[in-house]
Amino acid sequence: MKDGMDRAAWIVGFALLALVATPAGAADCNQAGNELSNCDFTNHFGDWTLVTGDMLVHEPADGATAPGCLEVSGYFNNTTYDVWVVSNCLPVTGGGTYQSGFSVKRQTGQAGVACFAQVTYYTGVTCSSFLSNEVTPGIAIDSIWQEIFETHVAPATAGSAAFLMICGHSSDYEVRFDDALFGQGLVPAELISFTVE
Repeated sequence: MKDGMDRAAWIVGFALLALVATPAGAADCNQAGNELSNCDFTNHFGDWTLVTGDMLVHEPADGATAPGCLEVSGYFNNTTYDVWVVSNCLPVTGGGTYQSGFSVKRQTGQAGVACFAQVTYYTGVTCSSFLSNEVTPGIAIDSIWQEIFETHVAPATAGSAAFLMICGHSSDYEVRFDDALFGQGLVPAELISFTVE
């Protein structure tokens, strides 16, 4: 009987280990409260618009987490190569606390590409009456996935917002975006991923 109990405990332990070892996958940005549709780019470019940049390419096998990511190349804007990818208009509550961010890595090009998140707030519900911008501190990204994440408070009169993923550099480059987040009560993707060493 003891041997059978040990075997049962081993099977349960193995099942729990398998659960913990499983990559978090698409659930990383699909947490409750995230207002961004297609946050992991499962639906290619749906709900995202390229404002500045040369191309949008869906990379289904090379995301920070499954199922893929969005690749964008820099666009020369007189002095710098810029990338600006913006979400659809999002509802917000004035005075509410929000989290925003994304995963990013430099695919090719010069080291020192700087990226940051920007939330543009509007007084109306249709993102038509500009109110203000909230910008995360920029970070120099590398060829490994990194997190950009910030908590901020919406202006009291805000009724809507747009979320932007932005990068820039003096030379041409490509970046990849994944796990975009904007909403209330969110945590960075890296904090809800599980690994076993």
